[in-house]
Amino acid sequence: MRRRRAVSVLLCCHAAAAFLGARPVTTPRAHRAEANDDGDENEGDDAVIGLDSLPDELQSQIVEAIARSRLRDGKAEGVISTNEDGAASLFLFGNEDEEVTLEKTDSDEDEDDDDQPFVVLGDRKRKQKKAKDKSEALSRIARFDLRPREVREHLDRYVVRQADAKKVLSVAVCDHYNVVRRCLADENEKKAEYSKPNILLLGPSGSGKTYIMRTLARLLGVPFVRADATKFTETGIVGEDAEDLVRQLVEQADGDVELAQYGIIYVDEVDKLCRGEQGPTSGSQGVPGNRGVQNTFLKVMEETEISIQKQSGMIPQIFLGGGDAAPQRISTKHVLFIFSGAFTGLDERLKQKHVPKNMGFLGGGHDDEEEDDDVPKSYLKQATSADFVDAGLETEFIGRIPVRVAVDPLGARDLELVLLQSEGSVLRQYERDFEGYGVDLTVSRDAIAVIAKKAADEKTGARGLVTVLERTFREFKYELPCAGITELHCDAATVENPRATLDRLLEGVDGARDDVRKADAARVEAEFFARHSLNVTLGDSLVDFLMAEAKAHPERSVRGLCAPLLDDASLAAALHTIQKRTGSIPALPLELLLDREATVKRWLDDLPDVEEEDDDADEDDDEKPVASASSDDRDTLRQIFDAVVK
Repeated sequence: MRRRRAVSVLLCCHAAAAFLGARPVTTPRAHRAEANDDGDENEGDDAVIGLDSLPDELQSQIVEAIARSRLRDGKAEGVISTNEDGAASLFLFGNEDEEVTLEKTDSDEDEDDDDQPFVVLGDRKRKQKKAKDKSEALSRIARFDLRPREVREHLDRYVVRQADAKKVLSVAVCDHYNVVRRCLADENEKKAEYSKPNILLLGPSGSGKTYIMRTLARLLGVPFVRADATKFTETGIVGEDAEDLVRQLVEQADGDVELAQYGIIYVDEVDKLCRGEQGPTSGSQGVPGNRGVQNTFLKVMEETEISIQKQSGMIPQIFLGGGDAAPQRISTKHVLFIFSGAFTGLDERLKQKHVPKNMGFLGGGHDDEEEDDDVPKSYLKQATSADFVDAGLETEFIGRIPVRVAVDPLGARDLELVLLQSEGSVLRQYERDFEGYGVDLTVSRDAIAVIAKKAADEKTGARGLVTVLERTFREFKYELPCAGITELHCDAATVENPRATLDRLLEGVDGARDDVRKADAARVEAEFFARHSLNVTLGDSLVDFLMAEAKAHPERSVRGLCAPLLDDASLAAALHTIQKRTGSIPALPLELLLDREATVKRWLDDLPDVEEEDDDADEDDDEKPVASASSDDRDTLRQIFDAVVK
C-alpha cells in the first residue's frame, strides 16, 4: 500500500504575470497540507515549493500547463501527489474556483499509472458558459407550453405532406414533455408511474422520417441522438449496445445528466432487427443475434438506471480535475425512444392481404394500387401488433412502442413542393454553394418541375433531389468560379442537358478568365502573408509567366502553379532573413519558380555582413529576465519562476 501526500501549490509572481499577460500579483504565496493514509489532515507551515525541487519531467508539465492556461489573475494553483518516498509523481492543474483534491481510488494500486505525470487544465470560462447553456435548456423544457396544433404548424414549415404522421407525433411529443415539465416542477412527479409514448415511424426510405424527428428535436431544444439499428450487438459482445445511446445523450448534453434524461433517442432501420424474412421481397433473414439486440432495448425503453461510463472506460475521479463529480448514473424513465423502418416486406404482405385479387379484365383497378401522381400506395397504416410480430419483432419489443404511424411515399408533385415551400429546401443549399464562388444562381419554375420528376424516377424519395441537383450543377461548380461568370440561370433545358448550357456560357469569356487569373495572383500574395507573415510581391516576369501558363493549360491555375512557393518553409525562412538584414523583400522573380534553390542562394550571398553592434544589442536583449509573449522556451520559463519564487 502506498502512502499519498497532497501538496497544494500556489505560485504568484510579477514575471509570470508579465509572461502570461495577466494582472501582476504582489506577493507569492503557497500553502502546504499533508494527509496520512487514515485521512487525518494536519496543517503544515506556510512554505514555497520551488520548481527545482521537482523532477525535470514534472517541472516541464507544470510550466507548460501554466503557460497554456493564460491565467487572468496571475495565479497557478494545483495539487502535487507524492509517493511514500516523498518523490513528486503527479500534478493536477486547476484554478482558484476549483477545489482540487486527491482521492484514493482502485486505480492507485496500478504502479505504472503513478509513474506518468498527468496534467488537467482548468477552463473556468468554458465551464461557466456550458453551465449557463444547460440551465437555459432545462428552463426552456420547464416552460414547455406548446399545443399539438402549434407543433404541427411548425412541422408544416419544413415537412411536405405526412399530415397523419405530423398530427400523431405532435400529440405524443406534447403529452410527453408536459409530463417532463411537471417532473421539473415537482420532485414527487418523478416518482409517479409513467408509460412513455415511444413511437414507431413506418415508411419507405427518403419519405422524411429522420427529417421530421430532427425538426422536432430542434423545436424542443432537447439532446437528440440518432443511430442505425444494424450497428448494435447484444450486451457483452464486442460492439455497441442500447446503453451506449443513453451515454451519447449525456455527451450531447455536454455532460448534464439531468438534461440528458429528458432527451430523444432515434433508432433507424429497426426493421433490420427482424429475426425472419419480412415478406416475399425482403430476401433477408435478419441480423444475426437480432433477438438479443431487441432484448437489450427492452430494459432502456422503460425505467432503468445506466452508468454514464462503460466499466472498461472508467477513469479515476482523480484524473478528472477539480469540481463536483457529475452523477454517475442516468435514468431512462423520461427518455423518449423513437424507432423507424421501411418494412417493405411487411408492406407487401399487407397489400396482398387487403387488396382483392384481379378478377379478369373487369376486375382490379389501377387506382387500388397507386394514388395520384403514380405514387405507390403504402399499406403500413393498417399494420397491427400481430403483423409486426409476424414480421420478426419480439412481442415484448413492439408492446413497448404504443404510438405507431406510417408516412406516405413522396411523388413528383410532393418533391416539387419540397423544393418550393420547405424552409429546409436543398435548393437553398445549392444557392449558397454558388454564392460562395461569387455566382448568383436562379432556378426557373419549369426547371423545378423537371428536377422533381427526375428525382421521383430515382425511387429514393427526397434523397433523389440531391442526386439530380448534384448531377445538374457539378460541372458548373467546377468551371464557373475560374471563368469569371457571376450569374447562372437554370431552366428546364439546363436540367435536361447541363453540358450544352455550360458550353454556351463559356464561349467568349477569355477576358473574364484573365481578370480571374490576375485576382488569383493577388490571392497568392495575400496567402503568403497569412501563412508566413511576409508581404511579398510577385514580379512582373513571374506574373506574365503564370498568366501565359494558365491560359495555355486551362486545367492549371495560378494558385496551383505557385503552390511550391507557398509550401516551401525554407524559402519563407530565407525571406525573413533578407527582410531582417535589409529591411525589405525583393519582388519574387520568374527564376524563383524555375530554380528556387539557386535563386535563394544568390540572394543570401548578396546580403551585407552583420554588424557587431547588432550582436551586442542581441546579447543585451538575452540578459533581460522577462520572456516575450510568443516565447515557447520552457527552460527560460523555469528560470523565471525559480528565480522569483526562491
